[in-house]
Amino acid sequence: MHAQLVETLRVLGVPAAPETAEMINAIVFAGSRLIESGTGLQTVWESAQGLLEPFVRASDQTTP
Repeated sequence: MHAQLVETLRVLGVPAAPETAEMINAIVFAGSRLIESGTGLQTVWESAQGLLEPFVRASDQTTP
């Protein structure tokens, strides 16, 4: 999955695709730990979305 994420980030024009993929992976990993420890899925989803949505929107605006 990591390789596909890096490739997608490269297609989007993200200059530091491997590093950005690692940061996204860290958010996903933290979310899974939170769910395993009892945090509700909706809470984790909303938190992850709040962190990643600005990045996705900014990437969308720079993609030709």
